[in-house]
Amino acid sequence: MAAAHRESEDRGEERCPVFLDPDLRLEELALRVYGAESALRAHAVPLRASDQTLRQVCQREQIPLDEVLASLRRIADEEASEVGLGALIRHILREHHDPERHELPRLKRLAAKVARKHGAAHPEALLLAELVGNLADELEAHLAREERVLFPYLLDLERAARGEAPLPRPHFGSLRHPLRIMSAEHAVEDELLDAVQEATNGYAAPPNGDETWRELVDALRALDADLTRHMHLEDGVLYPLALALEARLGVE
Repeated sequence: MAAAHRESEDRGEERCPVFLDPDLRLEELALRVYGAESALRAHAVPLRASDQTLRQVCQREQIPLDEVLASLRRIADEEASEVGLGALIRHILREHHDPERHELPRLKRLAAKVARKHGAAHPEALLLAELVGNLADELEAHLAREERVLFPYLLDLERAARGEAPLPRPHFGSLRHPLRIMSAEHAVEDELLDAVQEATNGYAAPPNGDETWRELVDALRALDADLTRHMHLEDGVLYPLALALEARLGVE
């Protein structure tokens, strides 16, 4: 993404606010900009290409990128809810929190089974079971803290921005404090994922590994990919947008 920003600047394009970055995928823009889909439709941008960036689609369809960005900017200027925190939180809950919470108990069971069956001959199986347990415990606690404290506050903040509720006054002061903790927890989860990847030799079962072992490493590989997207979406999208809204509303 940084390289794309440099290319954009080299071409002399105006640098957009983060939530109007033309190198975001269409589905990300739709989440981050309230009313983005209607603006994209008005310019005949095909929304079915949701996994492609706005720049890519505009180039392919010969749609003037500057005109699309100008429409999105007007929405951002006119609508207090352009940050779309509620839509983004719903997306995170549906696409990441719920599947991860459902998957973690299965991963722990699989890892424990592999350790019991193969631990004597493969000490790495014992280490893997410990790592999976630690990752599951860390992630379950993290999800709960977001859902019980952070996300409700962000939704209250967005309602206040729309004039639908009074400005919330959190006990933690600025969002910077809890978000710093959340990002630190992401770093711990990332370290655990690295350790799991190392313990599985890059998510590969040993040559004599059975079906359960192969099922475990395949599921861990999928969790790694999902959790990486999840953390990027929060650290790189949700948290910066929330901080920007807090600053605009003057919450201390």
